[in-house]
Amino acid sequence: MGKKQKRTVVYMNNYPFDTLGGGEKHLLLLAKAAKEWEFRVCVICLPQSGIERALNELSIETIPLNIMSKNFILTILRISKELRKIGADIFHTHGFFCNVIGRIAGKISGIPAVVSTVHCEPDSTLSYDKSLKAKVIQIIRNFADRFTSQYADMIIAVAERVKEKLVKIGIPSEKIIVIRNGIPIKPVQTLQTKKELGKVVVGTLGRLEPVKGFDYFIEAAALIKNSELGQRVNFVIVGDGSLRKHLEDKVATLGLKDCFKFTGYQEDTISEVGKMDIFVASSLSDTTNLALLEAMAVQKPVVATEVGGIPEAVVDGVTGYLIPPADPQALAEKIIHLVKEPNLRERMGKKGRERVEKNFDSQQMLEKYLRLYSSLVPEN
Repeated sequence: MGKKQKRTVVYMNNYPFDTLGGGEKHLLLLAKAAKEWEFRVCVICLPQSGIERALNELSIETIPLNIMSKNFILTILRISKELRKIGADIFHTHGFFCNVIGRIAGKISGIPAVVSTVHCEPDSTLSYDKSLKAKVIQIIRNFADRFTSQYADMIIAVAERVKEKLVKIGIPSEKIIVIRNGIPIKPVQTLQTKKELGKVVVGTLGRLEPVKGFDYFIEAAALIKNSELGQRVNFVIVGDGSLRKHLEDKVATLGLKDCFKFTGYQEDTISEVGKMDIFVASSLSDTTNLALLEAMAVQKPVVATEVGGIPEAVVDGVTGYLIPPADPQALAEKIIHLVKEPNLRERMGKKGRERVEKNFDSQQMLEKYLRLYSSLVPEN
């Protein structure tokens, strides 16, 4: 009897930067796990991107392809051709653009199973752009998502809130399952970092883009700086993006340069959040914020906006505080309360660690994905 042929799973990602975002870290975990489960793994991605480099370092096969061409029809046909050439059994796309064109390419290629993961709420762009143009674009996006969903065998939402909104735009509920994002759970280590005596470090981490709400974090920092605790607190933003100069200029304009630091992009994010005493997620729209989970995993209390999937991770008053989005006053008040109460910070940090261990361990997440693959395409 000949050797049993491996099932082939092909992923697709269109992240263009030479760094890695949360979605790309998620994909790396998934691709590595699928390979360990003895799937043949290939990833369609943009040439010279950070995700291509990271996959190559893991010896995972990549298919560099310019999938961002404006000629959508040609792009779909090229993807379909690659899927047939590879002999894909499962085509798993990530993110809105890849999901839409990938579902059509998967249908044309006739592969056994097409899976899409939705990492953001469908209306996330409207959280920071209220213009008429943005509303029209949102209508078009919703139509494309709804129309192409018929070609997907399963759609994965990373939070219950994401599923609710997908159903609201017309995608059948029975086609959607929720698999929450997770992170690798490692032993807690006490990080030895240089701090000025008596300073409490309040930080945040993410792509410096409008949806992350960093303007409100800086405005909250200004309120704290002008309070009685102003000399006790330093602030840090870890990450890079299109808003960096705007945010740096805002810090200077508000007179915060002496207590504020921008680190730029950092590969080792868990070490960065480990240097903070309080972690802030000021997003206007979000799902399961991986940096927030990392902060909880290293026992940091969090102050986060009550949007998307964040309330599924943060228990208000237990592991941190939930506040309304775009409200620097509320953000400042909760941070000040935690600065004043070191014992509370410690208790919340420990509870946060327990919650991540129980509900957001990446091993649980990966097993759910791989069981799904096996249910869609059983092993011969």
